[in-house]
Formats: sequence, structure tokens, C-alpha cells
Amino acid sequence: MVMNASTVAQFDTIRELAFGGITSTYAPIGTPLGHYVRILTIKNYTDEPVSFSDDGVNHKLKYYPGGGQVWGMMGNKSGYSESFSEPWGTQWYARIASGGTNPTSGSVIIESVHGKGE
Repeated sequence: MVMNASTVAQFDTIRELAFGGITSTYAPIGTPLGHYVRILTIKNYTDEPVSFSDDGVNHKLKYYPGGGQVWGMMGNKSGYSESFSEPWGTQWYARIASGGTNPTSGSVIIESVHGKGE
């Protein structure tokens, strides 16, 4: 992977999955990422715990109602190494977390920032 040395941040389109689409099987949250992502935000605005996955099979993250996290990928770059980022084409998925029930309100969202021109 070779990334341009962009100095301009570009916000991508929000990816969202409404509460009615969150069931006991993984469902895609919007479309796959269209860039190498430098900053990724995952938020659970439903009324139930939700599991997240980037492969649609394995549980990678779990957030309770109102929870989420910001992942600053570029903070892990060291020396002259290639840039550290969420890969282009990654698809994120959501499902009811273990012990949870179907959400009755809200949504889950993915927000991302990439370098302009990358």
C-alpha cells in the first residue's frame, strides 16, 4: 500500500444502519470504505448492546447503548514505515450483542476521515 502524502483531511459519507436492520446475524453498515481511512468512529445510538465486525463473522467490538470509540490510525505510524490505516474496501457489520435483544430505536454509524486525494 502506498498512500499519497496528503495534508488535507476529507470527511467521507456517514454509513448508518437503523435499529430495524440489526438482528441476530451480521448486517452491513452502509457501503464498504472507499479510501484508506486515517480516523474511524464507530457509534451505537440504539437502546441495546451491539457487536461490530469487519469480516461479518467474528465479533471484534461491542458497544453498549450510547457507546462508541474513535480510532486514530495515523497515531501508530513510526519512522519511515508505510502509513497505518483501515484498508480500502473494508465493510463493517453490526448485530445484536450476546445477551441483548432487538433494538427498538436509534441506529449505529460509521464515520471516517481520509487524506484528500487518497
